Amino acid sequence: MPYPEVFEQGPISSELMGNGSSGFVTVSGVASDDVDRMEALLADGQRAEVALQDNAYVIDLPRANLPARLISYDAEGRVIGASPPWSDLAPTAAPARGRATTLIRVSGPEGVTGSLAVGPSTDGGECVFVTEHVDKQHGGVGVNCNRPAWADGALQVSAGFPPHFVEGRVRADVKTVRIRFADGSSTDVTPTHGYMLWAAPAANLEPARRPTEVIGLRADGSEVDRQSLVPK
Repeated sequence: MPYPEVFEQGPISSELMGNGSSGFVTVSGVASDDVDRMEALLADGQRAEVALQDNAYVIDLPRANLPARLISYDAEGRVIGASPPWSDLAPTAAPARGRATTLIRVSGPEGVTGSLAVGPSTDGGECVFVTEHVDKQHGGVGVNCNRPAWADGALQVSAGFPPHFVEGRVRADVKTVRIRFADGSSTDVTPTHGYMLWAAPAANLEPARRPTEVIGLRADGSEVDRQSLVPK
C-alpha cells in the first residue's frame, strides 16, 4: 500500500478477504494518523468495535449482517471517513485442496514482478491468487474466490494506487482488453483463460498517463463492455 497514495480517497484503505470461515469474512487495512478509533456499522444496525493499532486494523464481519460499513473517528469523536458498503462476494467459497496453476507472469521497471495463479474453490468456482512485488516495503498475495456463474458486466478488473498492475478476469466473449490511459493513449492485453495481469511500464506510473479505463473487445474488434479504473 504505497504512501501517501493509499489515503488519496479517504483516511482508511480496506481489503476484504473472502476466504474466511463460513460465518464471517475478514476485512483488514490501514488507517491514517487522523484516525483515533474505528467501528463497523452492520446491516441490522448493530455496531462493532474494530481492532486498530499502529495504523493497521482488522475485523471479522458476520456474513449474516452484511453489507456493512467501516466508520472512522478522530480524537474528538467526529466521523472523518466511511468505507463503501462491504458485501459478501463469495458467501461460501474458499480455496479447495490442491495446487493452483500459474497462468500469467509479468514484470515492470526496477524489479517489479507479478504473477496470477488459479485453482478450484469449494463451491465449484475458481480462486485467483495474485502475487505482486513492487519493492521490499510493498508487495503481497491477494486471494479472491469467484462464483461459477457470472454476474452483470463482462469485466471485473481493478488497478492499484499507484497502478503498478491492472488485474482481473473477463467473460469468455472478451478476447482483448484495451487499457486506456489519462493522456488518451492505450495498449491491448490478451486474456489468458479469462484472466489478465498487466504491469505498468515506468511512463504509465506518471499521473498524466495512468490507466483510467478498460474496454472489453470481441474477436471482431467490437465492444463488449467497459469499466472505469478511476475511484469514485
